[in-house]
Amino acid sequence: MLAVVKSEPSWDALPPETTWRLRELLSWCFRKEQPRRLREISVAGVYLEAALDEPTRHAVHETAPKSASAWSVIVAAAMAASLVTWMATSKARDPQPVTKVRVGLQPGKTLGVFYQGPASSISPLSRTAMVFLPDGRGLIFSAENGEQGQLYLRRLDERDAMPIAGTDGAIGPFLSPDGSWVGFRADGKLKKVPIEGGAARALCDLPYPPQGVSWGRDATIVFGQRVGPILRISAEGGLPEPVTTLQDEYNHLLPRFLPDGKRILFTSRSNRLARIGSWEGTNLVLQSLENGERKLLMEDAADGRFAPTGHVVFVRVGTLMAASFDPNRGEITGVAVPVVESLRQAINAGGIQRSNAAGQFSFSASGSLAYVPGGIFPPESSRLVWVDRSGDVEPLLAVPTGNYLGPRVSPDGDRVAVWKDVSSIWIYNISATTWSRLGSTETVHGLPIWTPDGGRLSYSALDDNLHWTLSDGSGPSEPLTTKGGVPLTRGMDP
Repeated sequence: MLAVVKSEPSWDALPPETTWRLRELLSWCFRKEQPRRLREISVAGVYLEAALDEPTRHAVHETAPKSASAWSVIVAAAMAASLVTWMATSKARDPQPVTKVRVGLQPGKTLGVFYQGPASSISPLSRTAMVFLPDGRGLIFSAENGEQGQLYLRRLDERDAMPIAGTDGAIGPFLSPDGSWVGFRADGKLKKVPIEGGAARALCDLPYPPQGVSWGRDATIVFGQRVGPILRISAEGGLPEPVTTLQDEYNHLLPRFLPDGKRILFTSRSNRLARIGSWEGTNLVLQSLENGERKLLMEDAADGRFAPTGHVVFVRVGTLMAASFDPNRGEITGVAVPVVESLRQAINAGGIQRSNAAGQFSFSASGSLAYVPGGIFPPESSRLVWVDRSGDVEPLLAVPTGNYLGPRVSPDGDRVAVWKDVSSIWIYNISATTWSRLGSTETVHGLPIWTPDGGRLSYSALDDNLHWTLSDGSGPSEPLTTKGGVPLTRGMDP
């Protein structure tokens, strides 16, 4: 034991056939930090017993789960720089304890880093970062390797993950139905490569990272975009074509094929609520790719997927939910219940490109589930301050902490207009130290610009046009454009 405390054990000396479960158990027994070391042999016995029971596990009954513990062979989790796999066996009336297993990311460093522009501009976990192999024996995940994102293959019976050649800069992994190919986005293109690695094949141009991707049985790939409908391309490449139609909606995103390959689940965002940065009014929709018929499945739900247990699983404000689903009728047949109450979801993840409500979880065909805990991201917070030419900083009095963008000083230097919480414009009067909102939430959106005389402010409105109004808020909002398209302006000439 003294030797273990002084130095790391030689793990390579273990026989090659040593399973990953036994390696994990040994690592707990020989940790240097005493509080983290496994000291009770009874605990080790329970762990080994669970490992021996794994080959006999079965799927859950096709009834709605009464609680999270009613799921069979379901759970995996990832924390910080590691994936954690939970596996449970249970019957609906006889739930069993959950076994928790930690799976490292090494040599990857940070899970799911999203690079946008320079390497210093990153946002982790804004796209689904992992996908289970169909047989449940491994995971493919995206991680930062010190310089850029890359895909890794981590087989659960091996200690380390293997980088997948040909995936430099990759984010958002998704698998072909047979598990032989992995797709991803890199270098402004949607690509695919064999899971063993090799020369990547470009499928189509993709200037912005996709908002969810799914690969169907008929060699069709569908994906969401930052604004607009779901698009479809051949798995061999080609020009994307729309397969959904917006109905007073901002965008359709996070598509997932049903097992028949003829229907998809996708997330729909309300046009008005999306404009003000709200994730209320986000719904789960089922649509046929053959005739375009669509059906609302669940309100206030995002990132829905069909689970091999016979349920539709989705995320609701950081909670993984499940409901029984009849795939033949395409209908929810049970009450939705929580499965994981703190699942990482890309809400408040930093701008509309990163905040897409994607949940960090993935199912295998055998019923295992990998997920990242953490709930939604905390609301962004900032302060308005003056910075003089010498670099001294002075906070603006009477201005509360909030999420502020694009502050604009009036021509007379006595007022500051700012876009607050991606939903409204506020004006700070410096001499009077007052703080007031401009206009109505039904019209005003953001991106304020002063007229040269300071008498008016222009801004983008919820009708997708440029409006202006008197800067003291006393007059009505008047449109300056009528063609829509979320116009932006950087300034006004006299």
